[in-house]
Amino acid sequence: MLWAIRCEIGAIWSGRCEFQQVKIYINKTVQVPEIPSEVEIESGTLGKLLDDLLRTTYFAKEIIDPDTGDLLLDGLLRVQLNGVSHYGLPNGLDSVLHDGDTLTLTLILLGGG
Repeated sequence: MLWAIRCEIGAIWSGRCEFQQVKIYINKTVQVPEIPSEVEIESGTLGKLLDDLLRTTYFAKEIIDPDTGDLLLDGLLRVQLNGVSHYGLPNGLDSVLHDGDTLTLTLILLGGG
């Protein structure tokens, strides 16, 4: 018997899931050498991409909870996918990425005296 499964990204295929490469463009308001201007990934969500990108940065200790390992995006970064805040996306950080999506990372700078 043939079974068809649905992939998050990729094709519906009998018996197995085939994934396609997707290219994601990355805009940044400040230069962060560890974050490229584009990436090609096999599949994934916004949260997974952010996790992969931000864990290697010099400010990782500011955005990764030491107890849980979760991303802490409140305060330091504004994240947008195709111009929409991650808070406004129907699936938030669980939004599936598609070929040609644009991720915008805006560093929120606050000053005081």
